[in-house]
Amino acid sequence: MTVTDTPALSVAGLAAAHGVTESWATRVLRLAFLDPSIIARIIAGQAPAYLTLDILRAPEAIPALWTEQCALHLNNRMAP
Repeated sequence: MTVTDTPALSVAGLAAAHGVTESWATRVLRLAFLDPSIIARIIAGQAPAYLTLDILRAPEAIPALWTEQCALHLNNRMAP
């Protein structure tokens, strides 16, 4: 079951269909809204070393605006 197959699918329904918690599904779904330039740097191996999946799944890791995402992740403001 995917979101594209069932547009009215809720996060709860998606999580249940895949055997994960709603919290986990929400954190992973947020990755779909990651700035394309950050994705390109990750794929090219040019992202900061601290920028891991665990960092990106954090609740505050993906602001709504791409400019804020870049400021947060490409300027090393979330480094541990």
